[in-house]
Amino acid sequence: MRAWLCAVALLLTGCLSGWKSDGPWACEAGNVCPDGFTCDDGVCCKPGGTPACPTLPFENTCPERREAKLYFSDADGDGVGWSESGRPFCRAPQQGGWVELGGDCNDADATVGPRANERCNAQDDDCDGVIDNGLVNLRWFRDADGDGFGGNCATCALDACVQPEGYVARAGDCDDGNADKHPGALELCNNEDDNCNNQVDEAPYRDVENPSDPDTTPRPCNTGRPGECAAGGMQCVYSAALRHFEPTCVPRNPPRTDICGDGLDNDCDGQADQPPGCGGPRELWSSPGVVIGAFVQRDAGLTLKPTPTCGDAQKTESMAWLRPTWVGTGVGEHVLFAEAALPWDLSTAGSLRIEVNTRAVGGANPADGGVAPLWNDDGSTHEAGPRAPSLVIQLCGGDGSSVRRYVPTAATRLASGQMSLVLPLGTAAGWTTETQGAFSLSSVKRVELLVSPRNFVDVTFTNRFAADGGGLGFFP
Repeated sequence: MRAWLCAVALLLTGCLSGWKSDGPWACEAGNVCPDGFTCDDGVCCKPGGTPACPTLPFENTCPERREAKLYFSDADGDGVGWSESGRPFCRAPQQGGWVELGGDCNDADATVGPRANERCNAQDDDCDGVIDNGLVNLRWFRDADGDGFGGNCATCALDACVQPEGYVARAGDCDDGNADKHPGALELCNNEDDNCNNQVDEAPYRDVENPSDPDTTPRPCNTGRPGECAAGGMQCVYSAALRHFEPTCVPRNPPRTDICGDGLDNDCDGQADQPPGCGGPRELWSSPGVVIGAFVQRDAGLTLKPTPTCGDAQKTESMAWLRPTWVGTGVGEHVLFAEAALPWDLSTAGSLRIEVNTRAVGGANPADGGVAPLWNDDGSTHEAGPRAPSLVIQLCGGDGSSVRRYVPTAATRLASGQMSLVLPLGTAAGWTTETQGAFSLSSVKRVELLVSPRNFVDVTFTNRFAADGGGLGFFP
């Protein structure tokens, strides 16, 4: 206060010789001056009075009748003042950062102003009233549901050089109010277009934006079918009856020819390693669908019937045995057979092994001098010449009409004894082959063992397939 009293005293006495901003006439903190004085550029003065103010004009006139100039406050020091801070001064104030150039639209940021370059930041950097002008703009689309895809409407797009909040670069969303529906979404079986490709519930589920990519793996399911056809995947299939799409368990593997030895039911018929191509089952008697039977076909002749029993109606009247042994008595064709549910494949050498035990007993023909020829002959003498076979093996074709017979030669046939054979016999020594019809070893429906005992006195014999593991069976 003492300094102010001294200053007032000096003014009253007219002893003031000049103004110094750091002298006794300096404005106090907050630009405070005594009543009647104005703080101008750091000193207390009176506009138009004494002492004159260094920068403030009086009635828009400066000392020496010079015109005042407009200055702008430059708070950020970028050389351009805030456009709304303009004030007239006789000279640039030494304090406060005033400059003659105005037009700064953000005086708190030195990087923003008329001298600045426009940047892609959603701001008006050069203060020309336009945001991000003169830059390369991209088109952005409003994404209301936040699924990464914008809508296709005309008002959904915005051009900007930087991504605005709430906008995305990809359009194509057919329902921007549902985040589960957009291009590339998993197509659901709901009678709606979930992946926005203008198709409803198309199958299979595919990424329509990348059609070369693998399909989305359908949810696993069981089709209820046997074998490899049981494994399926849920897909959306159109139901003509319901007239819309329904979730359907579709087999992943269609039926195909059985692959021998893989242990799988490839053809989806309920059994693995089936023919053609795989032979028969490993265990004949215990295999499903195999029928064991026997019957006697009587005739008055002494020769083997030329017509095979494969196509004979007698087989429908046969007795189905649960054991592989047949005991026969009397003259006639005794047939022991094994029939498959599906044709076997015997085209591979060593496919079927048969072990036959045959034992026959009976009285002798007096005309033969007490010798007992147990089997029919071809009408010649009993002791010399060709004799009828002691055992005939017949393979009945899967077509129901073809047959192949293996007939033993004189060196092979026996009255009583045991045979162990492996089919197909082919040209094995001691056997001749007869074929009727379009027979194929790859399709054998039935295997028959035929014996024709011949005597005027009944003969009793036993013919037997050996049990599983040692007799009639199939081998890979």
